Amino acid sequence: KAFMMRKILFLTLLTTLIISFQGCAQKPQVSNKDFSNFDKIDSKLIPKDSKYKLLFFGYAGCYHFCDPRLRQIDPIFTALKKELDISMLFIDISDGQHLKASQEFVKAVNPEFEAIDPDDEQTKVLQQKIKDLYVRKLPDGEYLHSGFLYLLQEHEERYYLIKLYPEFINAKAVIENIKKIVKH
Repeated sequence: KAFMMRKILFLTLLTTLIISFQGCAQKPQVSNKDFSNFDKIDSKLIPKDSKYKLLFFGYAGCYHFCDPRLRQIDPIFTALKKELDISMLFIDISDGQHLKASQEFVKAVNPEFEAIDPDDEQTKVLQQKIKDLYVRKLPDGEYLHSGFLYLLQEHEERYYLIKLYPEFINAKAVIENIKKIVKH
């Protein structure tokens, strides 16, 4: 079982590296006047409760990868929340049967984090809308997925993907970058 956990972690990290080196992580600079260059995330799944939204995709019980990533997001979110109208949404990529577990999973990191648990069809729709999102269910029931942090901005009742962070270990750099983006 430990070998399988290491294998899943390795494959997840490898997938993240491959996707980031393909240039997918580069999004155009934000402009408050022209959102036509950004991926529109016009989904009823994502609550429109803030001007900016951080998204992270994972699944409840993913203690080897998702939990550490959520703990890296926590100081970013906490710092930004002091100055911006921002929320953090964890989207569970499993089968749509674990909303309560997903909410408990993220709230253990930060009580202000929210979670949704879309079914498989809804997850596929999100994958089509967010081109950089990779999700694959493994035979053992685990999931291989990209570990990116997404920044969305609300504009005219819709969210637009304006920045993708393949790596966000350096919280200070991510915070400064987001503050710079939202000033434009």
